[in-house]
Amino acid sequence: MHLFGHRRYNRPNQKWECGRAAEGKACSLGPDSGGKCIIKSECKPVRDANGFQCARPTQLGGQCPTGPLPDGSCCLQIPPCSPRRTTRAKRQLLVLLTAAFSIGLCFYFFGVSSPHRGFLSGGSLSNRHSSIKHQCSSCHATVEGNVINWVLSAKHPNVQSQKCLECHSMSPHVFSPHGVNPTVLAKLTEVRHGDGKPVEPGAKRMECNTCHKEHRGFQADIKTMTNNQCQTCHAKSFKSFANGHPEFDKFPFRRRTRILFDHSSHFGKNFDKAGVKDMRCQTCHAPDSAGQLMVVSGFKQACAQCHSNQIHGVDQLEKGLVFFRVPAVDLKTLKTKGINIGEWPEDADGALTPFQKILIANDDRFSTAFKQVPDVDLTDLGGLSDADLKAVGQVLWGVKSLLADLAGENSKHLQTKLEKYLKHELAPAELALLAGALPPDVLRNTASAWFHNLKAEVGAFHTGRLTATHRFKQPKDLKDTDVDWVTAGGWYRNNGDYTLRYRPIGHADPFIHNWLDVAAASYAESKLSKGLFDSLSSRKANAGSCMKCHSVDAVAGAAGASGGVHVNWHSKSSDNEPKTFDRFRHVSHFSLLGNTGCLTCHSINKDAEYEKAFVGRDNTVFESNFQPIKKATCVACHQSDRAGDSCLSCHNYHVGEVLSSQSSFKKVQTSMDGDEQTAAAPAGAVPVAVATPAPTATPTPTPTPTSVATPVPAPTATPTPKGD
Repeated sequence: MHLFGHRRYNRPNQKWECGRAAEGKACSLGPDSGGKCIIKSECKPVRDANGFQCARPTQLGGQCPTGPLPDGSCCLQIPPCSPRRTTRAKRQLLVLLTAAFSIGLCFYFFGVSSPHRGFLSGGSLSNRHSSIKHQCSSCHATVEGNVINWVLSAKHPNVQSQKCLECHSMSPHVFSPHGVNPTVLAKLTEVRHGDGKPVEPGAKRMECNTCHKEHRGFQADIKTMTNNQCQTCHAKSFKSFANGHPEFDKFPFRRRTRILFDHSSHFGKNFDKAGVKDMRCQTCHAPDSAGQLMVVSGFKQACAQCHSNQIHGVDQLEKGLVFFRVPAVDLKTLKTKGINIGEWPEDADGALTPFQKILIANDDRFSTAFKQVPDVDLTDLGGLSDADLKAVGQVLWGVKSLLADLAGENSKHLQTKLEKYLKHELAPAELALLAGALPPDVLRNTASAWFHNLKAEVGAFHTGRLTATHRFKQPKDLKDTDVDWVTAGGWYRNNGDYTLRYRPIGHADPFIHNWLDVAAASYAESKLSKGLFDSLSSRKANAGSCMKCHSVDAVAGAAGASGGVHVNWHSKSSDNEPKTFDRFRHVSHFSLLGNTGCLTCHSINKDAEYEKAFVGRDNTVFESNFQPIKKATCVACHQSDRAGDSCLSCHNYHVGEVLSSQSSFKKVQTSMDGDEQTAAAPAGAVPVAVATPAPTATPTPTPTPTSVATPVPAPTATPTPKGD
């Protein structure tokens, strides 16, 4: 029996169905196992005693009027259909084909260690990485392995992030949010956003590709982040910059200026007194190469007009720095106790200089004696023990030996002492800078003028023969070196107080500059270095006093202990300013300035006690010359329908690194190290740049009216370590 519209044959093992099933007229038997139609007529006649009879069922119309044909076949023939695969059969076939294709791919990839890169490429690289091209191993750690390695690497994304650090130099905590120490970040979050969601010290590691997505095309900016990305972590949200963003916290001031320059006093009275006309912000300030910071012009452009003479000591009594002095000594006690030091001028005055202490303490012949009485008052020796008096005698012979060594023909004595102090060998250029090109003729004349028989006495002392202590007076006709002869800088002696002095050759004087750096490098470890630095950095009115303008910052030692010091030779620049959470690009805003220029945003705080902060060495204690900028100033333009209010317009994600296009890339920085040597000398080393002429323009604002001495770039052939 054949019934259309029924599919009783549709079983799981049946792979074919009637071609007329979609019309609801499927035959009852369906195709055979090979997918061929087997129904050819509407019925299959049956034979009885009367011959062949029609067998078509009643529901399909009943017996036909003509009946079967003479041969017994049905007179109503049906054209064969085109059977189709069942849905189940189609699925089985798809699974088989997919499995076969997958197995084929596996055979291919397992058979080669480096499959074709183009086939698996995620897309074009951004323009900043386009030079890498098909060098997948530059970013993908396991690209040279097989497929198994690739799959396993997906579970360890930090392996890929480490590859980023081969080119990008980041902070030590690069994988912590914002590159900040997690503990510090948690504390910072608690202080600034106490009512927000604090960041836990053990926050999840932030991989590079969390924010930076590559293979999005040549024009893609992989540094860009959306506000939604920022708000993924920042739970304390607000509607917009204008609505809800907190007020600025003393923006943009985070520390005192590196160079002491009081805008109020200079613009209020000093410029008028000096006859300086038409002073504007642009006279001293200009944008850096990136257009971000407004850096200060160098000393020559900004300060020299008023302050050059102060550096040279033209108007001062003390025109030079005291390098060597014959100290005043209690000769009476020495003679009474039988301590023989030979001849000694009775009208000598003052104490040993820090330079003398360093050189004597690092002379193997006198170091033990000096350590025994390092701070003794040489003018009052009555209360000392015999052992201490003997040590004092040795130290005084050290003073005479030092002068004899300096006046001698062999400079090796000075070099040996300096190398022991610095704990490394000195190149000729370093020795020349630290010795300040001491002129032999001045030293010989000084030795013979102050001690009549110095060479003979010192020679006898070193053979074990001591000359009895006796005093003498200096001849009245003994003349000083002509101070005016060294107006441009150099060495001279003052017979009145038995001092050998050095007069600065100008701004960034190499002798003073290098000794300050050397003393600062070992300030925390050496009492002698501390004494020398404190003496050189005194803000008293001495010629060449660098600290009239250059501030000194305290540097924390181990475990946060107070220790070292750092001289701010340069004002704020992109080379010494670490990245902070905030950023501002001055050049982009120049077109918005009105008639008031920079004062559109920066208004002077006339009541600020600006100079008071420079007495100490804590750069976080200060009061700025300018009023903090208010949020309303920025909101005037930064709205979504105007200049935009994206988080990244004003905020950095990575903080702490130095803002320098070179410093972001180790490979680029390595090639530039030779050009950067003069910018910052390593700790403990003497900064030397012999082949480099003295720089003349580093951001250095004009000093205050009370500033009597400021370092100036010297118009000389003497090598200068760093300009300002």
